[in-house]
Amino acid sequence: MARVTSLKDVEMEDKLGISLTTILKAEVTDIVKKKECVEPLNRAIYGILEGLVYLTRMEMVSGDMEKLYRHRMGEISRIVNKVGGEEHKRAMKKISKAFSKYED
Repeated sequence: MARVTSLKDVEMEDKLGISLTTILKAEVTDIVKKKECVEPLNRAIYGILEGLVYLTRMEMVSGDMEKLYRHRMGEISRIVNKVGGEEHKRAMKKISKAFSKYED
């Protein structure tokens, strides 16, 4: 648990435009241990994260980069379905469904 000590809104500008970012500072008040032993991250969770990154970028790319992302999504999906658990597979299915609107 944490207590927020300050919030600051900052405008940042890059080649995509201006975005608003909030910087949050907090003080830890309590540490809650939900599991005695956590499971290590595997290739599936990294595939899910990479798939989400590609999905968010699809609105910004075209041509060869779009083809590359579509190709990589196929490979990511294959890996997640091979090494991931049921939760990973469900997440990948949702990402693939959202990604399908960009297919030819």
